[in-house]
Amino acid sequence: MEQKIHQNLGKKMKLAYPLKLNKDARLLLLVSTLYTIAIALSNTFVNVYLWKLQKSYIMIGLV
Repeated sequence: MEQKIHQNLGKKMKLAYPLKLNKDARLLLLVSTLYTIAIALSNTFVNVYLWKLQKSYIMIGLV
């Protein structure tokens, strides 16, 4: 049902796009997701470290 709607919209708007991602796009999506998770974890641990050093929200807020 959903594919039929996409096909009808594609015909009306004259769009040509694949319904599935290719291998390179999936790999890029995976790498960028892992990178985002790594940055979030890194920021969390830096904030915890700064809190243990000074016990001040000001220090964490400045970073």
